[in-house]
Amino acid sequence: MHIDTMPLKLFVCALASLAAAPAMARAASRMPQLSFGASASPADFESIPETLSFDAWSQLFGKASRSEEEASKRQEIFEANTEFIRAHNEAADQGLHSFRLGVNQFSDLTQAEWAARALAPTPMRVRTAAERDVVTLPEVDASAAVDWRTKGAVTPVKNQGSCGSCWAFSTTGSVEGAYQIATGELRSLSEQQLVDCSGKEGNKGCQGGIMESGYKYIVSNGGLDSETEYTYNATNGACWTDAEKRHVATIDSYKDVAHKNEAQLQAAVMLNPVSIAIEADKPYFQHYKSGVLDNVTACSEKLDHGVLIVGMTADAYIVKNSWGPTWGVEGYLQLAKGKGDAGMCGLATQPTYPVKAKGAAPPVPPPTAGKRPLPKPNACHCKANSVSMCQQFGMHCCWGINGTHCEGATTCCPPKPL
Repeated sequence: MHIDTMPLKLFVCALASLAAAPAMARAASRMPQLSFGASASPADFESIPETLSFDAWSQLFGKASRSEEEASKRQEIFEANTEFIRAHNEAADQGLHSFRLGVNQFSDLTQAEWAARALAPTPMRVRTAAERDVVTLPEVDASAAVDWRTKGAVTPVKNQGSCGSCWAFSTTGSVEGAYQIATGELRSLSEQQLVDCSGKEGNKGCQGGIMESGYKYIVSNGGLDSETEYTYNATNGACWTDAEKRHVATIDSYKDVAHKNEAQLQAAVMLNPVSIAIEADKPYFQHYKSGVLDNVTACSEKLDHGVLIVGMTADAYIVKNSWGPTWGVEGYLQLAKGKGDAGMCGLATQPTYPVKAKGAAPPVPPPTAGKRPLPKPNACHCKANSVSMCQQFGMHCCWGINGTHCEGATTCCPPKPL
């Protein structure tokens, strides 16, 4: 994406990690209009087929203007991924799988490239028994079901971009749910505040963290700001200390579900959305499209991704991810119940949720006065305002001379010719 300084124009060249993300859409509303490639529009993302030609996929995801060399490399990877998708779905057609795969914004990435972009760079820490505040809940019937989305306790699917901040999205999701259930008001909360400000609790921003430390920060800080005011930019930034004082939602404490106990997990899900950590570094997750993920070979228990259980059926948990609505079932997946000691993909290893007493929600505070700290300039001749501009779209400034060039890669120096 190249942004000319005079006049200011935006053209999307790499839209893979930001398509239709609510936080970025709000940021974009303050900027000139994005162009979704030659023919694609936001509506085109609503029902993506399981497979597409490389050219059709490139047009849809704004990748058509890449160099010939890069396009050739990406097409080779795309074709290999598409063949994997086709082979799996043919087996699913024969009844061998209960879930299906399909193309999405990650389809031109190798497994290693995708994992580096979408997952925490280091495994999530499993807390010791002494660190947990375990609650014992009355167990529910095996057929019990709930969908907190239909009860107004779940915000739209968000997008973490190229930042290992899944833990922050899982944290805000469970807090948003607990706050709505307690007060009747659903308020979308700031992941970026957790990324920037919860280091003293042990989190490491885009380099990873855990949801319990996010809760700890929120309790200690007295609350969390809104997503619309403390907007997400998919990178580590200086804590906006003035905005820390603006509390749009609060929690009283947080509780842990008993370790590797799905009966207790299901009881917790009937109370409110629950944050969980899973292993998601396998190709089935990269290309997941629909159905119930129940293949134990699809993942193990090496926790590397924080997500949110927002409901369950008799057979599966309904899970909200943070990879945008072009992944999975409009950003969601289903994980099978009762798969091994730790649950499917380790989901029962470390479930946790915030606690909020019932009561009326106070009014939303006025916006924070003053300017938010700008991120540090990077090594690609990008000035601070160029870095900030790219980050509003979940992208990175790759060149800042004669305009600003933004791309979705974590780093892209030396820059490509403008």
